[in-house]
Amino acid sequence: MMKKRTLRSLIGMCTIFLMIGLVASINSNHLKEQSLTIEFARPQDEIKYLPIETTLKPYSEEFWNVNSINDKSQDTVEYNIITGIETQIAIEPNDLITTITQLEPHEGWFHNNDRWHNNPSADSFVSALHTSHVFPPDDRVLVSDTTIYPYSSIVKIWVEAANGSYYVGSGAIIDPNHVLTCGHIAYIHDAGGWVSEMEITPGLDGTTEPYGVAYATLMRSTTGWINDESYQHDWAVITLDRDIGDSTGWMGVKTLPLDHINYTDQNYLYTAGYPAEIKSGYYMWETHDDEANEATEYNIWYHLDSEGGQSGSAVWTYDEGDPYILGVHAYSQLGTGPNFGTRLNTDKFNLLVSWLAQDASSEQKTDLQVTGSNNIIAAIGSPYVYKLSTRINVLTSIQNIGLITADKVTIGFYFSSDTNITTEDYYIGKVNIYNVQPMDTVNAQFLKLAPLNIPVGTYKIGWIIDPNNELDEYNKENNVYVGPTLYVRSSVISDILEDPLWVTIIIAAVIIIIVVPTVIEIARKRKRKRLAMGLR
Repeated sequence: MMKKRTLRSLIGMCTIFLMIGLVASINSNHLKEQSLTIEFARPQDEIKYLPIETTLKPYSEEFWNVNSINDKSQDTVEYNIITGIETQIAIEPNDLITTITQLEPHEGWFHNNDRWHNNPSADSFVSALHTSHVFPPDDRVLVSDTTIYPYSSIVKIWVEAANGSYYVGSGAIIDPNHVLTCGHIAYIHDAGGWVSEMEITPGLDGTTEPYGVAYATLMRSTTGWINDESYQHDWAVITLDRDIGDSTGWMGVKTLPLDHINYTDQNYLYTAGYPAEIKSGYYMWETHDDEANEATEYNIWYHLDSEGGQSGSAVWTYDEGDPYILGVHAYSQLGTGPNFGTRLNTDKFNLLVSWLAQDASSEQKTDLQVTGSNNIIAAIGSPYVYKLSTRINVLTSIQNIGLITADKVTIGFYFSSDTNITTEDYYIGKVNIYNVQPMDTVNAQFLKLAPLNIPVGTYKIGWIIDPNNELDEYNKENNVYVGPTLYVRSSVISDILEDPLWVTIIIAAVIIIIVVPTVIEIARKRKRKRLAMGLR
């Protein structure tokens, strides 16, 4: 009988451990079958950006009074966005004399080989608008491929104003490292003056940034806008931190006589930009003018449809198939008259040429960032990570938005007690990728068991591109990526033993499997003993 009880006890204990092991196995399998997706979000999604047009004052008699414009309206005012220093430079008439009559276009290195010439048809685009519009019918159409030249050179502009507010506008790249736009996206009179930060995104298409981003380092306009806030001088040229135009290409720039057919006849003018009210401003829309227009010394008047967010858009024409910018879109009269923008007259064109000549091309560098939505923590179906048990499997995508190849890129992975991922956090390993070409995206995978040295607790998993600062990049601030929250535990069994419910179940199992049979056996033994004594 003793042997039977011992056997039953052993069977019972084995059953209990088998149950615990089964639970751990089920949990482990559950972890392997699912994944936690890391939601990729543009930094701009977390900020409320307004169309830059909301900063403009209502039209008044003073607005239209050209006699109030200072004679020195062409003096240069430049602002170094890095140092915060503004400089005003007097311009004499002889300073603007140049033999250059036009700036030639360039198609760039990384664009679609197709081109749209002269009179694009609706078949070249995805779809036309069917919402309210300025000049019925609304002719704007969605650009289906923003890498097609010259649309690859059209940019969306994001700015933080001096007073901490945020605005969006449009512009166009005009050489390797300059953007032409309106003055009121660079210097906002009702928001503290010069903007404190400006980000340029060429060819933005939804969440896709085919050429990456660039940042303003220097902004130039004239006293006609900075001091007088004149609609006749509402323009600016932005110097970028990189030669992104070599990738995107750029349109040419020229000035034409006031009576030129490209100003006065229909179907000669084009514009493209990012209206903020359509699809949240993340898509490019194009239109061409089908009505007669007019040009004055300082402005171009046209019936190109536009909405808030399109200020700064290039107004261009075609000459033998090549695009040339004639002015900058800036204003709408809300349907009471033509839309209009700043014309690049001879003085402005010559001043533009002198500005471009003052800035040397920037040094070519790499610029790496985590990109897209292909970033997941695989093999973790729940946020619980068990030391030396859970396989941490990170899948991520790294894009080089710089201008030269990154021969070797190290990605370090860390557990952090907060959202600030640094090299001082708990290091869990690294992975190397090689030969990342400009504008290419490379997938990387990190696979490792959760290390033993990380204390039990709550962490953010994150990774850092180039944690040892071995690469010379345009921007290091986009090298860190923050993943989901994970909970580090010692083991599944320890979790079970710390859970009151599981402890209760285990105690109940012990009682049912061991104690109850033992008590029953003892009772039976006593009964048999009494019966045996009675027979005697």
